[in-house]
Amino acid sequence: MKTGIKILLLMLAIAGAVFGVLYWQKTQVEPPKNISIEGNNLATLKAHVETLNATQQGSELDKAFDRTLDELNFMTAEGLITHEQSDEQLRAFAPAYANGYTSQALSKLGSSWTHDDLKAMAQRCKLLSNLTTTDGSKVVDDSDVTGRITTINKVNTDYGKASAIASQTRFGSVASAKQRISDAGRYRNDTYLRHCDNLVTRLQALPGKIGDSHFATVRAAVNAFVGNPQAYSDINAKKNDLYKRISEYSGMTHRYGSDKGSGELHSKVSSVSVPSYYY
Repeated sequence: MKTGIKILLLMLAIAGAVFGVLYWQKTQVEPPKNISIEGNNLATLKAHVETLNATQQGSELDKAFDRTLDELNFMTAEGLITHEQSDEQLRAFAPAYANGYTSQALSKLGSSWTHDDLKAMAQRCKLLSNLTTTDGSKVVDDSDVTGRITTINKVNTDYGKASAIASQTRFGSVASAKQRISDAGRYRNDTYLRHCDNLVTRLQALPGKIGDSHFATVRAAVNAFVGNPQAYSDINAKKNDLYKRISEYSGMTHRYGSDKGSGELHSKVSSVSVPSYYY
């Protein structure tokens, strides 16, 4: 009798243990079926979109946009929200942000800005232009916004051209010098480029630097001739060539801003006498 009771109690204990394990697995391991993970993700994203749309202009707005866009892309890629939901939320914040951002960017370009400012604008405009829904449609398609993006991109392109010209300080020819100085003046007075102080300073310095290079080139030729005129088969022809080059330099000094010494160079060439056997 005692043995039978013990066996019964043992069986009840085993059954209780098995029931406990099965209950724990059902309630703890398996996720509850009455909670919508997709719905929670969408609600979280919507809350962030609302926060973004309420954020004031400036760097905080840009950071909020980046965080929201990264979150949307992640949720879409991981299947946490549907493509339709992704498109809906993207259109809920990206066009409005693009409108505000491009307006602020153009306003900035109309005052004082740096090359780093412009690079950041161009990169963000590229990001906004490339935003598409899951079917490939452009998200930022308002004509006013795309027009401002086009203007910002043109300023960026013109900056590159102007910066390249400002770096071309060596004299090559009179025609090339005139063209570069003219282009520098045009870019220096451009509606937007004139507000970049560093670029304007470089463009303003360009004529003088080309002039220095031009003078150095002519002076080197004059010194080589004066140092050893007999090295030239026709001294008179060489003198006339140097007079012409000095005159070209002198004729450009009003563009360069100063004359480094064309009169002195002319005197040096004139001081060289032609041996009698040349006559």
